[in-house]
Amino acid sequence: MTTKEKEIENKLKELKNYFIEIELDFNGNENCVVGGVLENRYLFKELVEIIENNSEINKPNLFLDYIRINYINTIIIAILRQVDKNSGSKSLINFFYDIYNNTELIIKEHFISQYSFIEQGNKDFEENFGNLQYIDPDIVYKDIGNLLFYTKEIKNIRNKRIAHRDKKKKLKFIVNFDVLDNAIDVMEDIFKKYYLLFQSNDDCFAGLPAGILYSGNDGICETDIFRVPWIK
Repeated sequence: MTTKEKEIENKLKELKNYFIEIELDFNGNENCVVGGVLENRYLFKELVEIIENNSEINKPNLFLDYIRINYINTIIIAILRQVDKNSGSKSLINFFYDIYNNTELIIKEHFISQYSFIEQGNKDFEENFGNLQYIDPDIVYKDIGNLLFYTKEIKNIRNKRIAHRDKKKKLKFIVNFDVLDNAIDVMEDIFKKYYLLFQSNDDCFAGLPAGILYSGNDGICETDIFRVPWIK
């Protein structure tokens, strides 16, 4: 193995390990105190559906407001963790900068070699990463721009409504959920795209853990908590 080949191998291994960590953080895993972006959104939407489908639940309600506000706080922190540029932070944005500074080490030939069908590998590379013999830095730069654009308003919400109160205005805690969802959707698409770089045997983006609300051998499902009275 040449020095150049060794450099490429080491960099790809480093990027793969980095990506696995931030992917788990984005999806959600037991080691994350705040919770992952996808896991938080999924559980919140499941809860909203349960509430909306039950006409006997008194709405509006302070407890429901508490859940909504805490979801907003949590999801904003989880989203912005992925655009934290601090050098000590493991985030999607820092992963991008690393990719951008090393595009010539991430070559098309290696990418295609991971596929069972060469034609599909070539197609996936060109559709996602350009027509060069390595990742097109302009595409990575565009992805960085999209990530920053769709999280910009969320950062403003964090700064003005969560981290501190703006003295100039009396702000109510009103957040456009479309802004949050659009940012999450963009980030999920990005993770799906860059997952291709480190796939094996034509795998697909893992996404959320399978059966997040799965009923185990004991027949108990996570949503069963809502099937019993809470006050006795």
